[in-house]
Amino acid sequence: MNTLKNKKGFGAWEIPIAVVLIILLLGLSIPKFNSLIRQSKEAQTKYSLTRMRNAITAYYGEHQSQYPQGDVAKALVPNYIEKIPQVVAPGAEPSSEVYTTQTIKGNEGRGGWYYVDDPSYSTYGVLRVNIDTPTYAGENWQDL
Repeated sequence: MNTLKNKKGFGAWEIPIAVVLIILLLGLSIPKFNSLIRQSKEAQTKYSLTRMRNAITAYYGEHQSQYPQGDVAKALVPNYIEKIPQVVAPGAEPSSEVYTTQTIKGNEGRGGWYYVDDPSYSTYGVLRVNIDTPTYAGENWQDL
């Protein structure tokens, strides 16, 4: 006679153990997943920063060593870049707004781009990400 019973499904004590294991695995993986999402958003913004700077450099080369002034989007789109990309890094709402030396007052660190369009500034022609919080690696967005 076979003393083993033919079991189907989980027993009463196996279900809580399985639930605890699933919760434990989720608890370990969600923070890592959130970290990867943040890093991918920052990488996208860094890539967009490079594209924008390349568009400004192309404009500079074709306009007798003059950087765009005033409405940067109008100066660059569509001849140098198809559209102004969004800044999607954590620390600010996604925005493709380009603030200039004339429009930045009160908008520091709120997202989007910051462009120095005033020739009297030593940073004339410089484009930066308009976010105050550091990157995941601890870098300052203004230093990139």
